[in-house]
Amino acid sequence: MEWELDDSSLEVLKQAFEWSDYDQDGKISREDLKMSSGLERDEEVEALFLAFKESAGNFSNKDTVSFEEFCKGIIDFPFLLEQFKQDFQATNLSKSPAQADSDGENDIGRYVRELRTYKSQEGNDTDTMIFLYSGLQESIMDFNNALKLPYTSMIPNEAQTPEELMDTLAGLLSKLQIKARQENQSTLWNVSSGCSHLLNLVRDALQYHEDSSKNAKNKLRESQLAFDSLKQHCERLEDSNKILLSQLDELEVESKETRALHSQTLAQKQTLQYRLRQAEQTKEESLNQMEKIKRDISEKEKAISQLEKELRRLNSMKKIQEIRGTIGKAAEDMKKQQGMKDYRQSMPTTKVAPMLSPRNVAKEEVKGFNDTSASKLKSKDERIKRLENELRKANAQEVKLREDLDSVRSENKNLIFRLKEAQLYAQGKRDSVLDEENIEPSSNLYEEMKMIGENCYTEGNVRDSREPPYNPIGISKADTSTQTSENQKIIEPKKEKDRSSCFSCF
Repeated sequence: MEWELDDSSLEVLKQAFEWSDYDQDGKISREDLKMSSGLERDEEVEALFLAFKESAGNFSNKDTVSFEEFCKGIIDFPFLLEQFKQDFQATNLSKSPAQADSDGENDIGRYVRELRTYKSQEGNDTDTMIFLYSGLQESIMDFNNALKLPYTSMIPNEAQTPEELMDTLAGLLSKLQIKARQENQSTLWNVSSGCSHLLNLVRDALQYHEDSSKNAKNKLRESQLAFDSLKQHCERLEDSNKILLSQLDELEVESKETRALHSQTLAQKQTLQYRLRQAEQTKEESLNQMEKIKRDISEKEKAISQLEKELRRLNSMKKIQEIRGTIGKAAEDMKKQQGMKDYRQSMPTTKVAPMLSPRNVAKEEVKGFNDTSASKLKSKDERIKRLENELRKANAQEVKLREDLDSVRSENKNLIFRLKEAQLYAQGKRDSVLDEENIEPSSNLYEEMKMIGENCYTEGNVRDSREPPYNPIGISKADTSTQTSENQKIIEPKKEKDRSSCFSCF
């Protein structure tokens, strides 16, 4: 080996190597490093393994690290060597009490170990302080015997506090360290160092118990305050419970009254259900009547459309016959004129009856026929224009009447919807929802409103027998029939006479 180490460092390295060699085969592998160092990641184990190999400068064997390579790697990291030394000294220190017990000597760390065991258990602070005080007294007596000091030098008395006893013990330990240094006894030095460390632990334990007692007192004070507040809260709860009990008695009385009202409500509910069934039956009958009326109206509309078609056909036939008759009359006139022409040509020419030129006669006849035809065509054109103007006016009037009809129907539909809502409200069906789109008004507003009023009357609106029958909007039947007849006159289709006049031009 190219470097020199003292015996203590070499011993430390041997202990560290044995500790790192987990499988005890004389070589350290990656698995040994992982198990002994407690590293969880393979990357960290690989980095530590390569650090040992790079420090040694030997890559012949890449799987294990020898003792020499391990020592070279540790030398490159001095802080690791110091750490191993401290661990080694602590290990030797932990072994010394066992050796003392084997020799029959007093174990100084026994009191601290018993103190730790006692601290982990639940107990009061008085017992802990008595145990600590007795242990410190025995430790001082043992150190007096070890230093061969007279008993009168540092004999503990009962008047001393634990802090004073600890100071006395610290003085004895310092004297023991000085004596060990003078006599060059490393073992005694290590023992005194361990005792100093144990003394610090005892002081920490004492401080811990004092803090614990303070915390316990504070918690006790807080618990007392919480108990007082809970007691007050319980008193308030007791008062509130009394109030709630009185309210509960009142609620029981009200519940009895509510049961009586509930029984009455059930009886009324049964009555309303019976009326509702009757109203539903009446509604079904009304719907059947409305369907029947709709079918009758559709049949009448079909018959009217058939009659209109037949009327248009007859008007067309009539116009065609008139046109055919006009053409036949013109043909007869032409035959007469031709006969006259032949007759004149057959007559002899005399002084009394001069001969007419057939060419002149033909020209005059053609001229008269053309004038007649032109006048007829002109009159027909004028009539066509007049009829076209009348047709445009009629179409405009029809559009206006249809708009008025749509507005009247929408108002009628709204009135029906409102009347049905009032009917449902009178029946007690406040939660029912009507579909306004499915409401179709009847052709006769008076009859429809009268029917709705009669339905409302039959469905449970009990009236006086002396009350007059239902009269919608407060008007008489005669006035309403007059208005409805006028409305029907407004919305009825145009007469066939006006429509057929459009075919006169053909």
